[in-house]
Amino acid sequence: MSNRAERRACRMAERIAARLSDPVHPAVRWLRSVGLASTCLGFGGLVTVYFWPSVVFVYLGLTLMLVDLYLERFERHGWLRYMIMIAMLVGICAFTWRTVLRQAPLVTRAYVSKTAYPSGTTSAGIRWYPNMRDLHVTLENDTDEDYERGYFHIQIAAPILAKGQLGNIPGVQFVENEMSARQNVKGPDGKAVNVPLLVSQNHYRVRCETLPRHESLELSFAILENDLPKVKEATIEGSYRGGFRTRHMNVTMSVGVFE
Repeated sequence: MSNRAERRACRMAERIAARLSDPVHPAVRWLRSVGLASTCLGFGGLVTVYFWPSVVFVYLGLTLMLVDLYLERFERHGWLRYMIMIAMLVGICAFTWRTVLRQAPLVTRAYVSKTAYPSGTTSAGIRWYPNMRDLHVTLENDTDEDYERGYFHIQIAAPILAKGQLGNIPGVQFVENEMSARQNVKGPDGKAVNVPLLVSQNHYRVRCETLPRHESLELSFAILENDLPKVKEATIEGSYRGGFRTRHMNVTMSVGVFE
């Protein structure tokens, strides 16, 4: 019994000595050996597709690298550990500022003209008549990067007679036939004929594939002169992609008036 107790005491002393010489838990050593930090940073490469999950992986990977650096043994030049850690902290701050907190504003304006175009004038693909007034809606990208996948729903408090784009930004499309109605009428032979009716609407959905940097998407909507008192506000709801992620907007703005 004494020999067995001595052997058990020796094994325990060996374990304690090994733990004191290498205090790192075996699980931590395994995670360091498989490069978990590098794996997390690799998932961060998907930041343009899955923004927030990728940001979490980047922060996790950088944190694990800091822990790994802290646990690394520097036989000589121990000050290098702290210099590298400071450099990594600077990198984390730069990533936070340039990516996570990056802004991608879209400036919106709306104004309507009180005067009419000369009869027969064509602007923004619209043929203007004396009883029509021009409502301008502008979405401005005043940044140093292009916005993509814009999808906007623009609504006012008056029927829209016609619409078009001022300028030549490619990939701009209006969603047509949002509202439709049909009616049965009697034809010359007395049979019922189902015909479409012209239905005016007070809103349109607009797609914009790319809104270039320092450019504006200018839209023109034709409304009746008699509806000017109704048009006090315009609402824009939609989304676009900028600063590595999709941005959502819901803006109600006052409509200015110019002569």
